[in-house]
Amino acid sequence: MVYAVYVRDDGVTQHAVLVDADHYSDLNRGWRSDQVDTLDYLPRLGRPRRVYGTSASTGRRGSAVCGTPFADLWTGVVNIFTVETNDRSIDTMTVTGRRGERFRSATVPAIPNPYIGTAPAHNRRVDRNRSQT
Repeated sequence: MVYAVYVRDDGVTQHAVLVDADHYSDLNRGWRSDQVDTLDYLPRLGRPRRVYGTSASTGRRGSAVCGTPFADLWTGVVNIFTVETNDRSIDTMTVTGRRGERFRSATVPAIPNPYIGTAPAHNRRVDRNRSQT
């Protein structure tokens, strides 16, 4: 496993992603490692772009993440990719579909909540030894 640069669809925003070394070495997937140690990690709710495929020989289905929107595998210049199967053999997949990236943005409430930071009345501690005057 190696850290590689994931470039978002805007072409500017970049994140560090942990990638299998075999996938990183496949030039068609668009991974690179320049300045990866200065980048933030991929957000937890972020889902990178992915291609899906089916093996003609075994019928298995697989997928691959593409590091840039300009990767040959993502743009359709190349329509095959390899995956490692459960039994550690290499299977060649033919692309059958693509799913674009999805990132949730942080939502900020429009109206501040006045109850944040205050304990509900039933949770407040009452000192029974002191007189309640």
